[in-house]
Amino acid sequence: MIAVDWETILPPWLGDALPLGVVITDTALLVRYWNPWLAAHTEMSAEDVEGRPLLEIFPELIERGLDLYFERALGGEVITLAQREHGYLLPLPTEANESGLACMQQRAVISPLITRGEVVGTLTIIIDLTERVAQDLLYQQTAASQDETLALLNTLITKAPIGIAFLDTQLRYRGINERLAELNGLSVEEHLGRTIWEIVPSLADQQVVLFTEVIATGRPLINIELSGETRVRPGEMRVWQVSYYPVRTADQRCVGVGVIVTEITEQRRTEQVERFLSSLSAALTDSLDYQATLDSVARAIVPFLAHWCVIDTLGETLEGRFTAVAHVDVVKEAVARELQRRYPSSLGPSGPLAPVQYERRALLIPTLSEDDIRASVDDADQLALIHSLDPRTAIIAPLIIGGEGIGVISLARASGAPAYTPSDLALVEEVARRVSRRRSPAPWSTSRSSRAP
Repeated sequence: MIAVDWETILPPWLGDALPLGVVITDTALLVRYWNPWLAAHTEMSAEDVEGRPLLEIFPELIERGLDLYFERALGGEVITLAQREHGYLLPLPTEANESGLACMQQRAVISPLITRGEVVGTLTIIIDLTERVAQDLLYQQTAASQDETLALLNTLITKAPIGIAFLDTQLRYRGINERLAELNGLSVEEHLGRTIWEIVPSLADQQVVLFTEVIATGRPLINIELSGETRVRPGEMRVWQVSYYPVRTADQRCVGVGVIVTEITEQRRTEQVERFLSSLSAALTDSLDYQATLDSVARAIVPFLAHWCVIDTLGETLEGRFTAVAHVDVVKEAVARELQRRYPSSLGPSGPLAPVQYERRALLIPTLSEDDIRASVDDADQLALIHSLDPRTAIIAPLIIGGEGIGVISLARASGAPAYTPSDLALVEEVARRVSRRRSPAPWSTSRSSRAP
């Protein structure tokens, strides 16, 4: 077991400079470091808590099941606790506010503290999101002490599980940690001395204004939300929450900007999926007419999941069917409807969609090639119609009732959109399950005038 000198694991001035909470524990979860920010917000000094079990100081962590996250961190895992899911990690008081929040709203990151390749404890960082949550706006936060010098950034680079960088006034990278370098798709060494235009060209224009404001005013910008693509995942929109802090010398001369970056893509995606599923639920319950319901579902799917959507279900016989078509472009929707009218989806045991419909097995096509398209058409007219819709990635999922396939949902995205992924497939399968449950026992009882031709 490695002997740890807890007195020197962080420089004594580091905690004073951070506008966030930092607590370090050993492997027994005894508190070994408690920064002044936490002391100020808990009215418990470092002397009051150091050496005591964190779970004894805050027994609520056990009651809320949050102690398990510290155990996972000791196992080598980095855990981010989103405010939206947990509200807060530590029950810290907050000032009176119109929203009635009793506790400070927080995002927390719990990570293993590693020395010479061995986990010797946990490092927890707590960020106050109370004002942002209460007002549902990007908030401005004034930091009393902003002594984030290059030495501070270099220290944080080796400790923090979130992305951190230091850029000089010419917006060249002078320091960066591995986490942010990984997000940017380059090594730490490949960043140094290069500008943001060279490293993240798709995000540079968004950030130049922010860097310039921090350098000019000397005030930080907290929790700014940015979105864009990276060289690691081209064509895929990612979302980050970024804070910018002026870095000063002892004589208060600004020498650059410190940046703290947290990726929140999955959090935003979860929120979007929840809103989508809510709109889907509304579409499934707004009408008793089955055809109208399918039309509403197709509209809900486009454009969140697809540029082009076709829902096709069988009626009482193979000839009786219900079809809904939607496209993000009104002109191309007319083309999609013409395609469906002239070349309806081939449902039934002998149709090309039989593996999806009757084997009840969804199909994910990350890349739809020209050969795939040509192999699926009957003649040149059908090929021309499909080319005008430009499908480049697709998902086809079965609609199932009582264990039997009664139709399919087909989705496609055009050129320039990200390819479908297994997570997209899982969401489409959930959509298909909900649509299947909505179908009435005898939807073909709806008047034939509501059916697709």
